[in-house]
Amino acid sequence: MHNSEHLNITSMFGDRKDRIPAEDRLSVIPGFIGSYPNLFYVVAEAELTAFVDAISELQSEEDYSRLVDADGIRLTNPEFWANSDTFHLANR
Repeated sequence: MHNSEHLNITSMFGDRKDRIPAEDRLSVIPGFIGSYPNLFYVVAEAELTAFVDAISELQSEEDYSRLVDADGIRLTNPEFWANSDTFHLANR
């Protein structure tokens, strides 16, 4: 889970001026969180440390796109719903 830090939350729009990206945090949470994912990451256990390191080193939108291209299954991917069903079944 990406926790975006802000000076304050006074508006849903135009929050860039209130952002403090240097204080953002990444939380790795066991289990399931959220109801409507639009992306899954499928990572082999042996690759998990490298995956977390790659997330921690993201510096740009291009870096993020490369990460998603390598390990992500977007909502637009034909494999998305099969993966979604697997996760929902495991969550039950």
